[in-house]
Amino acid sequence: MIEDRQMRLAEEYRKLAYARFAYHYFALYESLDEGYMENPYTDYAGELDVLNRSAAALLSGRGGKETLDELKTLRRSNIRQVELLTAYTDSLRIYEYVLNRIEFRFEEADAADARELAQDVFQFIFQDKDNPMIYDRLSLVLSQLPVRMTKARFADLIRASFSVYKGGTRESFDAFAAYLRQIAMLDPLEEKPEFRDISAFFDRCGKTDYRTIGHQEFHQMQDELVEIAHAVEVCADGYMQIQELCNVCVVIALTDGLGCPDSGEISVCRAICREINESFASGRELKEMEELLAKLEGVQERNLERITRLESRIEEKIPALAECERLMGSSIFAEEPDEPDERTVDDAYFLDVSERFIAELSERMRERPKQVNRAVMALILSNIPNVFSSQEEIYEYILYALSSASPEEQKASEALLVPILAED
Repeated sequence: MIEDRQMRLAEEYRKLAYARFAYHYFALYESLDEGYMENPYTDYAGELDVLNRSAAALLSGRGGKETLDELKTLRRSNIRQVELLTAYTDSLRIYEYVLNRIEFRFEEADAADARELAQDVFQFIFQDKDNPMIYDRLSLVLSQLPVRMTKARFADLIRASFSVYKGGTRESFDAFAAYLRQIAMLDPLEEKPEFRDISAFFDRCGKTDYRTIGHQEFHQMQDELVEIAHAVEVCADGYMQIQELCNVCVVIALTDGLGCPDSGEISVCRAICREINESFASGRELKEMEELLAKLEGVQERNLERITRLESRIEEKIPALAECERLMGSSIFAEEPDEPDERTVDDAYFLDVSERFIAELSERMRERPKQVNRAVMALILSNIPNVFSSQEEIYEYILYALSSASPEEQKASEALLVPILAED
């Protein structure tokens, strides 16, 4: 028997999970029915089979350990798929950067005045005094500016970004290093049959001579990149919808195991979910749900308020409730926690990881076209801690990057930066 406050917290998690179950299950049904999740890579048949079968078991009171284990396996599989899709997206950003700077080779246009554009960009970055906002705007600008920096200076900036983590835990340091490796395209991406078209596109991008690419080939690559980027986004959104449902179903299964009772609100949610589940199973059209869904207005907000109060009064949650808290949090793809690596990042570990990264990146840059290297450098610069020591240094870098770029790079920078400045 668990302590009273913990049981009340479990009941609130269960109510919140059922309310989300009803909303997300209805949204998933509509997305599939309207074709919003259609993409060339998957129809989610395997994932939907597990999800609908697990939902049926939970709604009928038959959801035991087998259902919970199956849902957790599905969660892990979804996480791996989205990690791969995220890596694809980072690589697509690299080649988008490359193609954007080639586009104006084929168009007649005058380049903007570099000093005037640099002043506009500088004012855009520092128009507010809010440091997080300044950093976000600086990162956005760095991701679009032509890169004009020696490899030695770039290596120094990478070392400086790694040094921020000295004295901290290896867990955070390793996560940062892994992300930099991903956006630098240092590790080969996993090849899966369903994504072979993406692999083929990246292979072609890696072999293209961007110095001599013709107008027709350029537009073919650009059109294909846009098409793949859209399909990857749709595919990832589908996994997100399935994962949201998977998370709440795990919470329902966990609170089943704690013996939580069902309230009137939960009865409404179960009625909605049962109708949707039966429609999936039979293929019949879903009846109107708006009236039942209207009964759930404000339920999630009230649950969250009660959960916040109860959590503040519980020093240590039992494992099942700690898992509920993680699954109901803002990170839909939160991993099951491992033992945290609390070892400190000392000088030896810092040097080993940072110098190995720089050496691998330098080796890969010798193999890649200059245009791809600059794209990788721009993406890294926009994702590392602030690399400048003063506002003056930032302005000088912006001005130098714009004024020393080729005419086509200048025109591309103006085309990419001006809409950003205009939106603010």
